[in-house]
Amino acid sequence: MSRATMNPSNRRSRRRRSPRPFAVLLVVGGMGLLGYNLWPAPESNQVPVDPQPGPTDDTSLTVATNDQPPAAEPAAVEPTETATYEAVPEVLEPQVPEPVPPTTVPANPVKPVESNSDTPPAVRERALADFASGMRLLRDGLGVEGRQRLSDALGSGGLDEARASEVRVALSQLSETLVFGSGVAQRDPFAREFIIPEGGVLAKIAQNQTNGLHWKFLARINGISSPNRIRSGQRLKLLDGPFHAVVNKSGYRLDLWMGQEDDRVYVRSFNVGLGRDNRTPEGKFKVSSRVENPQHTDPETGKVFDKDDPSNPVGEHWIAIKGTEPATEKLSGFGLHGTIEENSIGRSESLGCVRMLPEDIALLYEVLSPGRSEVELRP
Repeated sequence: MSRATMNPSNRRSRRRRSPRPFAVLLVVGGMGLLGYNLWPAPESNQVPVDPQPGPTDDTSLTVATNDQPPAAEPAAVEPTETATYEAVPEVLEPQVPEPVPPTTVPANPVKPVESNSDTPPAVRERALADFASGMRLLRDGLGVEGRQRLSDALGSGGLDEARASEVRVALSQLSETLVFGSGVAQRDPFAREFIIPEGGVLAKIAQNQTNGLHWKFLARINGISSPNRIRSGQRLKLLDGPFHAVVNKSGYRLDLWMGQEDDRVYVRSFNVGLGRDNRTPEGKFKVSSRVENPQHTDPETGKVFDKDDPSNPVGEHWIAIKGTEPATEKLSGFGLHGTIEENSIGRSESLGCVRMLPEDIALLYEVLSPGRSEVELRP
């Protein structure tokens, strides 16, 4: 009885459970079959193709997609924007306007004509071009190259006084480093380094290694307090020179130059005093001698001033000059010297010589060399 009641129920429960897993298997198998028919076949066809031509296919696809939609153009716009940003911050643009005077030369020929009426137009144009390029070179940090261009412009006489004054100021500042500083700039044709040999003497080094520069000048630019305080192996800065002077009488100014002929460069300017009643001559001279702490005889009174006399009107330095052309070769007794009357600088109060402040004539005494240095006196 109990077995009869248990068997029917067992059969019914088995009938209800058995179809479920079978149905699930049918569904899964059918889906797998359907997926196998739909998906695996194309993949199996594509696998052998992709591995080899993959890179070229990818690039061709990207080109196609970039060419077709207009959305690809922003990618081209961005580079152009960055390109414009790169062009705008160019520092050359602010630099160019300042040296642009060559462009204003044709429209502004009046100023040069006023002060340089005797200068040919071609010379003025060349001077203005050298002025512009020289100033640009200085701004670019090329001091040696800029100095030569600006010196060419200044020496040609083709600049108006405003530009000439600007050149003198700029090059005077540059000379504090290139000429009077202890360092030797690269590509400087006038400066070089010298190693003191065993037993070297500063006076002999100046005599044998420079164009007549005084040993005091070598001590000045190398920071040497005493000529006895040098040692073998020590490095010195030497300048080859020679130095020359040009006196502008109308401006009471002496311009110091360095170098030979067309390669001369401007160094700096000094204020001077001149002879009363236009007694200071004009023309070309050459330094004939230089004397430190000279004895002086007044040509008008005959009074003699001995060395170390504090009332000596020529001060402590005398640089004698001798004429080198027919108009000046017979002149004598003229020179450059110091003065104890410092308020006479910028005036015409001497007997005909060129007066300078004590510290200025001391420098010229060190660089103007007898037989090598030229002195020109201009109206």
